[in-house]
Amino acid sequence: MSEEEAAQALQYMRQLEAHYAELAAKENTLREAAKDMAGAIAAIDGLGSPGEDGRLDALVPLGSSVFAKASMRGDEKLVVHVGSGAFMEMDRQSAIGSIESRLAGLDALMRDNSSRMADAGARLEQVRGMFRHEEAPGAQARPAQDPAGRG
Repeated sequence: MSEEEAAQALQYMRQLEAHYAELAAKENTLREAAKDMAGAIAAIDGLGSPGEDGRLDALVPLGSSVFAKASMRGDEKLVVHVGSGAFMEMDRQSAIGSIESRLAGLDALMRDNSSRMADAGARLEQVRGMFRHEEAPGAQARPAQDPAGRG
């Protein structure tokens, strides 16, 4: 491999490493979003049944791990973010269905991202292998030289 080819391969390898890092970051973001959605479903399921007074007690997150105690009617609708800054009132089952639908879309994105990561990882290993292959024969083919330059 010529020096120019080696420089191009090294540049390509760096691009692949950056691309792989972006895909890994995206995977973490998608995984966190899926975890958040699963938590929302569990929270809705955890509301349980209304008490004798027909009300449910809940903790409402205010941010920074601060919650407010709240009480709501058992048949009260939930406000669900449906995208693009829009919210919609839904009963519990509809809210869960909406979240599950978005979660299915997220799963498809995660599978696609994983496939892209595998492809980028394979190409990256292929380029690294070229460098390993080039280093090994070159190191064996060169005769050992005396530090004083005598042979």
